[in-house]
Amino acid sequence: YHPYAQDAIAYGPLSHYYDFYDHTGETSQTIGLMQFGGYSYPQLVNLNYGNPEVARMMIEAGRHWIEQFGIDGYRLDMVWAVDARYPSYMRTWSSAMKRAKPDVFILGETPANPSDGSFPLPGDERYDAAYDWGSLGHSSWEGALFENAQSPAQQLRSRISDAKVPGGRVLRALENNDWARFISAHTVAELRMAAILMFTIHGIPMLYMAQEVGSSVHPWSGLPVFDRGVSIRSQDQMGLFRFYQSLARLRQQFPQFGSDNFETFWVTPSQSVYVYHRWSGERHAFCVLNMEPTATLTRMILPVPSLHLDTTRTYYLSDVISGEIFPVMAKDLSSYTMSLLPYAARVLILDTTAIVAAVPEEEPSPQIPTTVALEQNYPNPFNPETVIEYSLPAKMTATLKVVDILGRVVASLIDGECSPGRHSVAFDGGKLATGPYFYVLRAGTTTKIGKMLLVR
Repeated sequence: YHPYAQDAIAYGPLSHYYDFYDHTGETSQTIGLMQFGGYSYPQLVNLNYGNPEVARMMIEAGRHWIEQFGIDGYRLDMVWAVDARYPSYMRTWSSAMKRAKPDVFILGETPANPSDGSFPLPGDERYDAAYDWGSLGHSSWEGALFENAQSPAQQLRSRISDAKVPGGRVLRALENNDWARFISAHTVAELRMAAILMFTIHGIPMLYMAQEVGSSVHPWSGLPVFDRGVSIRSQDQMGLFRFYQSLARLRQQFPQFGSDNFETFWVTPSQSVYVYHRWSGERHAFCVLNMEPTATLTRMILPVPSLHLDTTRTYYLSDVISGEIFPVMAKDLSSYTMSLLPYAARVLILDTTAIVAAVPEEEPSPQIPTTVALEQNYPNPFNPETVIEYSLPAKMTATLKVVDILGRVVASLIDGECSPGRHSVAFDGGKLATGPYFYVLRAGTTTKIGKMLLVR
């Protein structure tokens, strides 16, 4: 639909814009007098970055948003396809962005795994960070690291070692736009353990939209991810908001977690327990993960000689997750045993003083509503999906039905016993005709009615 493409379609090789586009690729399509080359998706045609005008146009477009709006950075979608065709172009483009704003952050959607040579090594100026697609993603946890996994800790040890890139330039994520919600396939305990790992290994941790409140709604569903008119924090039903805040503070407070220094070492049971050492100068942290659904005792052989400890004084291993404190001598660390709960993680700070800190287990219980309430649906008007919210002051039997203007029930959304609190339910009117509808909540002796409009 772009005017340049339309001109090339109309005039083919006679068009000035004919060479603005590649003509071959993984996919190709001919429209009018023009053959477009594409990558993976036919509708996404390839620009010819070897054309000087195209190269300059993309640089000017990037500089425009920095200079006019002061943006903080770019996330370059599918840039791996550009790298595959024009390996040097993104270095030129990124250098131009850095000249416009030296601290602009450039995230490339390209794999950050040096084993296949795809990620720029130090000195390569293409990206400030790239994606960890293999080691910590949702699909890795689901397929290899939790359910029916054989030796999950050993598998994780290999994955993390393979994904280490100097400079902390790996973007770590449990969720992103291309993956299902982590919480939709795992328990809260599994999620907390995986999140602690993500925040304490080398790299840059990312929280995806509404991950901080445990949302199971994916943006691709077309439904609202956040509720309107209320704070994001108030939508947390799993105690995750404060949990992620605490993990972010840990990274700020302890420089060990922002460094590149990372090593694993021997532990039993090695099949299910994963242990790694993070340090910055003389400040040390040891992270211990139990990747099994049963409690266990683990014995760790810590790297005592490299810690340069005073053999005459008492040190403390402070677990900043649970708040527990373990006094130790240097000799104790050469073979140290501790207990681990199912799917639990310990983050142990080694210091000469005890550190009193703990990541919260759960958010205080939200305030229970005092009356039955039914909110206006949103969006409204809608096409074809909307969300209806209601509140109950106590456990009670409730029904929520959608009726047309003649009073005929067209959908039954809730019918049964409901817990106290605030609830939301999605309604899909895809099979209904355009027009007004009513949604009726009956809870105990109370009836509430709302009106909504389906517009196609």
